[in-house]
Amino acid sequence: MTADYLFIHAILITMRGNGVGILEDGAVAVTGNRISAVGATKEVLQDWSAHRVIDASGKVASSMRISIREMAWFAVCLRI
Repeated sequence: MTADYLFIHAILITMRGNGVGILEDGAVAVTGNRISAVGATKEVLQDWSAHRVIDASGKVASSMRISIREMAWFAVCLRI
């Protein structure tokens, strides 16, 4: 499948399972204004390509809405 944007190799904060999960090498595919796929970079790249691929290595990304305060807390916890 083809997305508009594909953010790869990000430190990804998700809502998988009970509570917040962190993927050290995560990817998010975006089509239009919708998130099309979220997961480990290797898994997402197996099913998705994109018009624009953005290497987000070393950057924190989230597939959920969180406040700036929560993002700052994650950055402190991850020592970014």
